[in-house]
Amino acid sequence: MLTLALALALNATYEMADLKALEKQGSFKELVDHLDDITPSKRDKEWEGVAERGATGLLGTLEVKDEGPLDTADALLKRYVFLKQSKLFMGKRAEVAFKAFKLTFGGSRHSAGDDPWLDRVRRFPESDSVTPDLPVRLAKEVVLGRLIPETAFPLFKLAWDKGNKGLCKDPDFQKTMVDVLGGGLWKAESAEPRDKCWDDLKGPLTAKLQKEGTSVFARNACPVFTAKGGVPAEGKAACGGLIQ
Repeated sequence: MLTLALALALNATYEMADLKALEKQGSFKELVDHLDDITPSKRDKEWEGVAERGATGLLGTLEVKDEGPLDTADALLKRYVFLKQSKLFMGKRAEVAFKAFKLTFGGSRHSAGDDPWLDRVRRFPESDSVTPDLPVRLAKEVVLGRLIPETAFPLFKLAWDKGNKGLCKDPDFQKTMVDVLGGGLWKAESAEPRDKCWDDLKGPLTAKLQKEGTSVFARNACPVFTAKGGVPAEGKAACGGLIQ
């Protein structure tokens, strides 16, 4: 039979003073494990601050070998929704993501129509509203250089939809848009940024047209040039009979 002291210890709940002590000690896992010991009616701003720092600290202690730490971060977001507004926590989550995605790239099959790794990279910033540069950084630092530029378009489009109109002059964005026009996969989705960035995209698109000659790219690009006022002299040979 359990002694009274042991029974009380097993059923003990932590108070705010205990959580704050754990924070000072850097015992973040124990801290997070006992956050719910504070009843909902007592979870004030002080508790939220301890929870925010504790959850962030916990992520910082996890060794990143795969995407497991990202699962931990997402579980914490579901458990404590207010963390979605924490720049501290979301910043640490993004930091972990960059390490994890780079490590797990080689384990994905990267098939044309079904790439779980790429799908998760693309979905990752959708749940982050406090790290504005996250989609562009993922496109530049994680996707580009590993896969063809066209695959980065959904990330650039997310940044565009969030108001990043400075993308027009970004060389990586321009390279991606050129690739998108050649592939035709994101035809409808790319129309708005292509039209609004036309002055900046016209040069790279013309250079691609001149280099490629008659090709799939020409079949997709020549009608766009025509709609925009005409094919440049450098590209007329490539367009040939593709336009009237």
